[in-house]
Amino acid sequence: MKIAQYILLVLITLPVIAEANTAKDWWLTEDGRTVVSIETCPTSTDRLCGYVVYFDSTGESELDSVLCRLPILGDLVSDGDTLKGGWLLDPITEKFYNLSVAFIDDATAISLHVFGEVKAFGQTIVWTRVDAPSFECKES
Repeated sequence: MKIAQYILLVLITLPVIAEANTAKDWWLTEDGRTVVSIETCPTSTDRLCGYVVYFDSTGESELDSVLCRLPILGDLVSDGDTLKGGWLLDPITEKFYNLSVAFIDDATAISLHVFGEVKAFGQTIVWTRVDAPSFECKES
């Protein structure tokens, strides 16, 4: 009987553990001003994409409308404990960069390695997992 209870406990908690180690969630960017929702890409169920869902308003409704749900990262594919093969958009310069993502701090944060042609010359930034924002921007 105890073995059956143990197996049941494992089967109940396994999905919770698996969900904690997924990138699908809300992430606060390194500057603390933007929240990005990482979700399954609409065009491919095996890839992840990220969209701006909260940001400090620019005060310009047209610009805010463009930024809301802006695709900021995409085409990430799971490769063990990392996500690879993706891209990141710098919305200020409007340039695209290559991207790989790894979990840190027991999946409470992710390390995004952003690079051009050569991975070694890239830069690493950290985003922190957060609860869903109390206000999510709405597309016009």
